[in-house]
Amino acid sequence: MSYESDVTPIKLGYLFDFKLPDGFPQEQRDDLMLPFGMVFADGLAQGLIDRPVEIVFREVEGLPKGSVTAVIDAFGDLVDDGCLAVFGPATTDNAVPTREAIERRFEVPAISVCGAEEWLGEWTFALPQGSMTDEPIYWAHLLAERGQTAVGVLIEGSLIGESYARNFRKACATRGIRVDRARPVRRRQPGGAAVPRPVRGGDGSAAAVLRATSRSASGRAGAGWGRATWSPASSIPTAFTSRLVGRFGTA
Repeated sequence: MSYESDVTPIKLGYLFDFKLPDGFPQEQRDDLMLPFGMVFADGLAQGLIDRPVEIVFREVEGLPKGSVTAVIDAFGDLVDDGCLAVFGPATTDNAVPTREAIERRFEVPAISVCGAEEWLGEWTFALPQGSMTDEPIYWAHLLAERGQTAVGVLIEGSLIGESYARNFRKACATRGIRVDRARPVRRRQPGGAAVPRPVRGGDGSAAAVLRATSRSASGRAGAGWGRATWSPASSIPTAFTSRLVGRFGTA
């Protein structure tokens, strides 16, 4: 047996901070994992890396249904298993508090797809599909193009919702748009809770901007939209559109 055949692979952690539902299609699970193998196999064949890469997978229930502690513990398990880097956690509510543990305890680089600037640091990097900083700027631009001067807002009760709302208010201020009505949407609601109705700006012609990312919050907000007696122009984040097309992730 050659020396090269005995080389120890590089370990890369893959941390899911949410559990996929029972019955989640296997081909979609494969879509999450196979690209890593394909990329690293190509890199090895081209001599970009000198050994194979082993993906070490962890799946735990973080917020909103679980806890940040479970996510941090899983990250630590991956580090203890010898992972040189970790892909995840994916969602802002888990990633931002995990960053503190990474910097204080683990000192292992991590890449997330979350959209929060608060995640970025010496050891933490992001590859988001959108962010809670730039998306609100686009919404405000679209509202200004439509001639809207006031806006009502539904805000999810989470770090994600708070970040969207904070940046949206800043973006509206630069466009001269008044945020004069805001209504919270609980991320996880007890059974029988009231469905929130869309809110509208005080001038009666404003758009309503929705930012809800969890399945329960987006479902209730969508039901409220169906009950509206007016036709609001709406802007929604990438995290919410992923729910609309039946995807599993959050921002």
